[in-house]
Amino acid sequence: MPKTRDSAVNNVKSVFLPAEKSAESAAAHGARCIAVMIEERARARLPLDLGADALDHVVKGTNLAIEARRHFLTAHALLATLPGEIGATVAYGPDDCPPNQAQLGTDHAPTLRVVG
Repeated sequence: MPKTRDSAVNNVKSVFLPAEKSAESAAAHGARCIAVMIEERARARLPLDLGADALDHVVKGTNLAIEARRHFLTAHALLATLPGEIGATVAYGPDDCPPNQAQLGTDHAPTLRVVG
């Protein structure tokens, strides 16, 4: 039975981690897209309202990607506890996961400053 549980953990991990990374990437690409759309419209000296509907959809899509990312982060924390609960001998290890704030501690919290 432990081998079956270990296999289940590994199988879920092998598809979950790439999905989580894709959600992160989608949010980042969406944000870049918004910035480029705004900058290129301005650089081309086009009317402010040109492409506004398309931009609105990209903003909404990006917001959904950010929400998806948040859900993956929550799911990740929940999945990380399951191997121990089911008696699996493998787990989501630190080498598999990007660090989160809880792992980094407050000494590594980013400092934000306004410059100008």
